[in-house]
Parts: sequence; C-alpha cells; structure tokens
Amino acid sequence: LLLRLLRCTLRIRKVGFEQGEKHWSHGNPIILVFWHGDQLLAPWSYLHAEMRDAKPIYALVSEHGDGRIAAEAIDRLGVRTIHGSSSRGGARALVKLRQTIENGAHVAVTPDGPKGPRHIAKLGALKLSSLTGAAILPLAIKASSSWRFGSWDKMMLPKPFSRITLAVG
Repeated sequence: LLLRLLRCTLRIRKVGFEQGEKHWSHGNPIILVFWHGDQLLAPWSYLHAEMRDAKPIYALVSEHGDGRIAAEAIDRLGVRTIHGSSSRGGARALVKLRQTIENGAHVAVTPDGPKGPRHIAKLGALKLSSLTGAAILPLAIKASSSWRFGSWDKMMLPKPFSRITLAVG
C-alpha cells in the first residue's frame, strides 16, 4: 500500500522503452536485470510499460526472511515470485527460472544479490540466458531525491514528489 501511495506522487520518465515493443510484447521472454538496491522501483518498469502484454513476470527473491517480505509486497503489485538465490537454493531456482522462460514468461533478477558486493554482477543471469536463449534487458533507475538505507546494497527509497528515470536497453 505504501509503495502504491508513493508511486502516485512520483514523476516517472522512461528512456529506451520506445524500443521495448520487441522486448515486452512481440517476441520471446526476456531476463530483466537491475541492481539489488533498486528493487523497490523495478516493478513500475514492467507494470506501467505502455507496451506491456499479457505475459507474466516472475522475480527471483531470496528464501531469507527479507526476501519473503519483498515477495509479499511485489506479489500485491502483480509480480509473481520464484524463491532462491546464489547462496541458498540456487540450482533449484535456476531450473525454475528456466522452466518459467520456456513457458513464455519474463523473469527479473538482481545480479548483485543476495549479499553483494554491490554493483558486481554474478553469472546467474548470463547462465540463464545461455540456457534459454532469452535476451538480457538491463534496467537502470535514478531518483532526483531519495533516501538510501544503510544495508550492503544501499537500497533506494525515492522521496515523495521526486523525479524518477527508468532506462532500459
């Protein structure tokens, strides 16, 4: 509820979405990647994309308690979840992600999660792409004004009424 309320105050600008038709609606599923610290805003790139189709998107979330909280929040936004990470349940999660893509859905992963180091990608998304042939679509998120948590990933929470840029490509 808080994320939905915050979203109502944000001014969102999209960059690269004009090319998104080939990624979101007419073609094969994609692997959406974004940094772990940007995960609070990542659902809006998919949920509010003009070219969004009926394909669902599944986000990889940790089996840890924090991941379960995140899963509950994004589930309420309409993003489905797959549980696992590189440090817990990774092989099982990779199999499930592969099946999800083969069934025609998009997937979203944070390549620097679940424990960092921050902004250093692990090989999971690349391995998944090589197994499935799905394209990797990077997403960058910037806020004109935000708070940063003291966690390893410096989680970003935009301040109300800030300008947000979502860039894909």
